Amino acid sequence: MGTRGIRLTKIKQNGEDAMIALSNKPWLCYSYMGQHRVTPISYEALQNICPFSSAQCPNGIVAICENTLRILQIENLGELFTQ
Repeated sequence: MGTRGIRLTKIKQNGEDAMIALSNKPWLCYSYMGQHRVTPISYEALQNICPFSSAQCPNGIVAICENTLRILQIENLGELFTQ
């Protein structure tokens, strides 16, 4: 997962329990169609995260990245991401 220590945070995705592991890269751990998956999140290294919910962002995450506060939402669980 990386050379830094791992920090785990419990979140909800699509009404299901999930977890984000923070190290050099963020990773999402979740269940999809009865299978457990661990997927790297295509994003910068995050220092800390917390679940967040609002009308516009029901499955959001508030994250700290360097000196910036960011609100993120993970979409399309289960789909293969390539770029």
